[in-house]
Amino acid sequence: MGRDRQLGDRFPIDRFVTVYEVTRNYGGPQEGGWWWDCFTPVDTVAIPKVFQKRSMRADREVQKLVAKRKEAFQDRAEGDISSVNGGVLVTVYAENRKHQNATTEIPHYE
Repeated sequence: MGRDRQLGDRFPIDRFVTVYEVTRNYGGPQEGGWWWDCFTPVDTVAIPKVFQKRSMRADREVQKLVAKRKEAFQDRAEGDISSVNGGVLVTVYAENRKHQNATTEIPHYE
């Protein structure tokens, strides 16, 4: 019980699975041109409370949920984001904060 409490204290109570559409955007002409990836959340589900704490069983169940979400949204993917023609990549993350990996600002070349 003590170990579970310690793990629960180290990790946030709420965890989420978020589906992102990823597009590659032109950043500017510096050093021959540079590109950046934009992560736009399209769907988020809360991980069931029974799997909130970290354990091997919970991690397996979370990975199953990630795989199911990726399969469910794969039809949104198109083209190739590395191609000159562009495209959309679909990726899914288990996150400790809702939309943790979302792009919140446009990067600037330094």
